[in-house]
Amino acid sequence: MFTKLPAPPSASPPELPSGTVRLFRDDNWSSTFLELTTGKYRDRARHSIAGTNMQDGATYVAFNLPVATVVTLMDNDVAPKAGAPVMDLGQCGRCIDLVGTGQTEAVDLTKVNMNDCVSSFFWRTVDLRRIRARARRRRAHDSGQSALAGWLTRRTSGARASCLIAMTFPA
Repeated sequence: MFTKLPAPPSASPPELPSGTVRLFRDDNWSSTFLELTTGKYRDRARHSIAGTNMQDGATYVAFNLPVATVVTLMDNDVAPKAGAPVMDLGQCGRCIDLVGTGQTEAVDLTKVNMNDCVSSFFWRTVDLRRIRARARRRRAHDSGQSALAGWLTRRTSGARASCLIAMTFPA
């Protein structure tokens, strides 16, 4: 089990259908929101929320994603460089990965330095077995520290990218 992203201190988020992410403007669940659904957007492609009422305006996030589905919310609305994969986060600024658990989850963006920052996103399905194996190898190498939870800073396409990720795997 990996560290979960910090949830808002207030009441529980609204129950959401599977494949749904809601970005809430304020620090309450009754504020204005923008709903993103995996059925409406192509996987492994970047999507902009520029020009919507939520560009650089989200404070809370509620999401319900199937296990092994990941939505990456990004600070900057930029296309990947020619030939680079959509997962290349160079020039994306701050980002956060929402990892599906099969139930509704919530994140307080003020606690992860992403408040009023989200401008674009993409989603994909990942192989949790490979991620678990990589985490075990890294924990053994890093004396018990998981490299898959917390702020990661890495070089992609010659630029630094920071990404906050946390994963919870069902037993």
